[in-house]
Amino acid sequence: MLIKSYSRKSVYDAAYEPEGCSCKRVKDPEDLKTLIRCGVVGPATHIKVHRPRMLHFLWWTFDYSYNHHYMVESATTDKIKIIHYAPKRISSILLFRGVAEIREEIVKIASNNDTLDFVSGVFVIFKDKYPHTCRQKWNCVRKARRRLGERQYSVFHNNCDCYVSWTLIGQSVSPQAMEAKGLLLLIGLLAKSMIRCYRTVKWIIEGFHFIVTSVE
Repeated sequence: MLIKSYSRKSVYDAAYEPEGCSCKRVKDPEDLKTLIRCGVVGPATHIKVHRPRMLHFLWWTFDYSYNHHYMVESATTDKIKIIHYAPKRISSILLFRGVAEIREEIVKIASNNDTLDFVSGVFVIFKDKYPHTCRQKWNCVRKARRRLGERQYSVFHNNCDCYVSWTLIGQSVSPQAMEAKGLLLLIGLLAKSMIRCYRTVKWIIEGFHFIVTSVE
């Protein structure tokens, strides 16, 4: 989920996207309900939410803010059903919190949590290559559901942005992840190493358990 540092930009600049795309900031729950009623937000809609993060050390301030991306499966005026690569807490140990899983989630529009944080910034993303017809959109939803339960998360190469991009245009890319720098890049590299370490330990434990079970 590492996207891009906004150290010299305000929260409103989290709406930045490269050429060929545009985005609309959703101001509040009522604005989102209006977009749903108008058909702007519905199946196969790409949404990103800005997550500001700051680290203060002595007189220095380090910004490692990022955007989390997800796709809407269905929407009504009181809740939306989304599918995304989301963190899956495996242990209370900090080292093991970096593992994510593709899963569905129902979010109440009235709530103002991390998924719909209107204060920090919720944006609807539009791209020329995105599906336009109802049939194309539902095909994307079915395509996204085929990967439910996947745990092959990679900070830079298979993150939440990559997943949504792959679902909607068939390309698993995250331009903003490649532009990560500073503290955000360092955290990404550290998380990547911890995830790899966790998977190695898990593989060893499962192998040992299989051997013991076979002997018995």
